[in-house]
Amino acid sequence: TSLQNELQSINERIYSILEFKYNNTYSNNCAAEIKEIQQDYPDIPLRISIISTGDGTLLYDTSDDAPIGDNHLTRPEIAEALATGVGYDKRSSTLTPEKDNLYSAT
Repeated sequence: TSLQNELQSINERIYSILEFKYNNTYSNNCAAEIKEIQQDYPDIPLRISIISTGDGTLLYDTSDDAPIGDNHLTRPEIAEALATGVGYDKRSSTLTPEKDNLYSAT
């Protein structure tokens, strides 16, 4: 879908920042750049998370309510992205149980 394509484009922007500026390592220094990407899409209610591909640990999230340190390795979109390079899932979350969200991982 077009939303999946848009999310994939956002994922690729974030990945390129992490890859080229931060040597594939998340640090607090890139949080401001990630927030800027989020602000570039005012019509899409984006929540951006950075997850360790090694153990699935949540390293960063634009939501203040996100439990940093939680393991996301078994989430469908993460498992699919680790297996194929890209993953998607549609489901509600603990932060927004009243609506479905589209999750995208690269």
